[in-house]
Amino acid sequence: MIMNKKYKALLDLAKKVCEGVMNYYDSKDELEKQKMYMFLWEQVYLLAQLCSETIRYVETNASDEASGKKFVTTDATVCLYSKDIVHAIACMPECIHKAVETFLKKLVEHKIEVADEYAEAKMIRYVKALIAGNLNNAARQAKKDDFKYSNPTQTLVFEERMKSDKDSKKDDIPTNASFLRDEKAEQRVEEAELLDDVILEFLDILYAHIENHPEDEIFIRERYLEVLENHKKIKKGKEIAETMHISGAAISKKIAKYDAYFAQLLKERLKQWR
Repeated sequence: MIMNKKYKALLDLAKKVCEGVMNYYDSKDELEKQKMYMFLWEQVYLLAQLCSETIRYVETNASDEASGKKFVTTDATVCLYSKDIVHAIACMPECIHKAVETFLKKLVEHKIEVADEYAEAKMIRYVKALIAGNLNNAARQAKKDDFKYSNPTQTLVFEERMKSDKDSKKDDIPTNASFLRDEKAEQRVEEAELLDDVILEFLDILYAHIENHPEDEIFIRERYLEVLENHKKIKKGKEIAETMHISGAAISKKIAKYDAYFAQLLKERLKQWR
């Protein structure tokens, strides 16, 4: 199994940021500290740009506040306004910039923490939360300023291919078979990218759960993360039970419960893609 490409890129950048933060705090002189500061400015900016592409947009209203959808507002990495509104007010670049500024300010104040476990994943969620917070503030302010959003009109453009001397050559005329090959190749690429995005959503669900329920960390690591991130085979219940020092019956119930629970959460997220 190949690790999700987007997630691997995020992890690589997050690792550099985590190492940079620790090196900044361990700097022995001002010159070394300034070098690490500039290094972090660049890496955090790159990380923030990538994180911005994974932000979830879940528009909520008054009725949602009293319904089951309320739970989504507790996730700091979620933008509570629609993606269309965020794009319409063109606030993403500024929100990324503010997120980087906040990160660096907290760095200087020694308020950036690097976790002992899952440091990279937690750093990714931290940067996403900074961006999402800025997006929520920008969209909220736009609504206060009586910003009116309407769905953009669609324009259809028809292009007519100009004929050339080559058109008369039989060999240059593409066949139905070549079109089919191209379409199949494009479809495979699209399917691979879609799978990447689904895995990325699932990983985000898992790490969010670990943040809120650290007692489940060992189970989630053994059952899911070892497979998704370290390319290991899915462990049998007996193997996980031995690692966690619990009975086979208990682990079977836990697997059934959390497989169904996470599947439902993932299903809800995928609905939001529409």
